[in-house]
Amino acid sequence: MGVNWTPEGIVFAERPGNVFRVSPNGGQRQLIFKPGEGDGSYGAHLLPGGAAMLLTEGAFSNVGPNPDAIEIPHISVVLLATGEKRTLIERGADARYVSTGHVVYAVDGTLFGVRFDLERLQIVGAPVPLLEGVRRSNATP
Repeated sequence: MGVNWTPEGIVFAERPGNVFRVSPNGGQRQLIFKPGEGDGSYGAHLLPGGAAMLLTEGAFSNVGPNPDAIEIPHISVVLLATGEKRTLIERGADARYVSTGHVVYAVDGTLFGVRFDLERLQIVGAPVPLLEGVRRSNATP
C-alpha cells in the first residue's frame, strides 16, 4: 500500500493501513501510524527531515480494505515524534511533497498542486489544477 524511500527512512503501509518505518540501512520495522477503527491509510510519504509524513486516509467502503475502496479520501500530515495528526486537504489522495515547496495530489482524475509551508506543515493558498484526465491505479479518470 505504498512505499517511500528517503535518506531519513523507508516508510510503507500494510492493510488496513498501519504505517511502518525502517532505517535505510535495514533493521527492525517500527509502527509509526495506525488508522482508527474502520479506517485505512496508504501512500505514506516522508517529508524532508523525516519528522513528519503525508498520507491518505479515510473509511473503507464495502468493497474491502484496498486503497481504491477508501470513501472520500483526505490527506493528513502526521508528526512522528508525537503522533499528532492534522487533516491538510479534505478531499484528495496520493499526496507528494516536491522540491518546489508544493504538495501535489489527485482528486478523481485531476492532479492538483498547492504551496506548502514545510516549517509550519501547513497549506498556503488555494490549490491549482495542473493536469486533467489522469488515470490512477484502478480508479476511473
